[in-house]
Amino acid sequence: MAELAELEVSRRRSLADGAAHPDLCPKLVLHGSAWAVPSRGLTLTPVFSGGKVELRESGDQYPEAARLMELANIQPSETCKACGRPLAAELVIDPAKHGEFMTLACELAAKLLRAQYDLSDAELSMLLTIDADGGASWIGQLLSWAGGSQ
Repeated sequence: MAELAELEVSRRRSLADGAAHPDLCPKLVLHGSAWAVPSRGLTLTPVFSGGKVELRESGDQYPEAARLMELANIQPSETCKACGRPLAAELVIDPAKHGEFMTLACELAAKLLRAQYDLSDAELSMLLTIDADGGASWIGQLLSWAGGSQ
């Protein structure tokens, strides 16, 4: 969709306004167009003392990411026949049952997008609309971001 790619470029916030450089950001693909989102800012630092190690977490600018991970209904989709451990998983979303998860996903995605782009409420609604039959790959990408995988 050429118009979404044009919108992504035209609504970018400047680096002087605190936006991160889009080439250095994780992405959410919304209706075929890649939109930059800021990194979570989470760092895990090992602290070594007296033969022990302690992990210190710092800089998480988006604590709601942890809540999103808690609410995600991730189910194993394939298991190892030998040991029974999950090999693959899928996110199961029932909008009627997972309202808090869906609301938080949309709120967090909007917050991340607004950190990088000057978007109206209507533009955010259009970008984050979910086709119930086709799913929304951006939710999986958001979970990867929230889990620190992106």
